[in-house]
Amino acid sequence: MHTFNGILLVDKPAELSSFGVVGRVRWSLSQITGKKVKVGHTGTLDPFATGLMIIVVGEYCKRAGEFSKLDKAYEATVRLGETSTTGDPEGEITKKSDKMTTLEEI
Repeated sequence: MHTFNGILLVDKPAELSSFGVVGRVRWSLSQITGKKVKVGHTGTLDPFATGLMIIVVGEYCKRAGEFSKLDKAYEATVRLGETSTTGDPEGEITKKSDKMTTLEEI
């Protein structure tokens, strides 16, 4: 019988929620052990976001707070001149500007 304790680094794809990642890991490890495995994460990413998630397993679930305090880096793509209902890619675009600005004008 296997026992899993530790961390997994998962590159979360877009369109999969953080809860979905945890569920898939829990299911996979439970298939190996034959029993339910405790699995958590150290921070939520929006479903449209991609990035590295720290998944904690077994006894490491108690240490999730340690990992969530670590420094993080973010990359973003910004589309200027558009307004959405939510401020992210999941919202409906409600306004578009046709105004063109050069860097010298800013």
